[in-house]
Amino acid sequence: MGIPYVEDLNSPLHPSHVCAKMHFTIDSHGYRSSTYSAFLPQSLARERKDYLHVCARTVACKIEVETSPSGQRIATGVYVQSANGRSSRRFVRVRKEVILASGPISSPQLLMLR
Repeated sequence: MGIPYVEDLNSPLHPSHVCAKMHFTIDSHGYRSSTYSAFLPQSLARERKDYLHVCARTVACKIEVETSPSGQRIATGVYVQSANGRSSRRFVRVRKEVILASGPISSPQLLMLR
């Protein structure tokens, strides 16, 4: 296609339309690294199993937000559904916090749902 390959994607000496390897998505074995494998290794998941709830093959449908007496808005849980859509929505209540890691498209979309 004629797009030049460069080693350094951030170099100011190259044109803005180049092809480069994005190293931040590659693990030490040369494979694509997912959010799960990069930030939640099995050893950490086992260590925190008593207070960590991971929902595999599910889609977050809505974050439940309540207003405290002081006026602060607090996430109290998440509505989830199986990714294949075969089950009804379930509400997962949180004790402390909701960590949202749904990517650059789904995270803002999920925050806009009411």
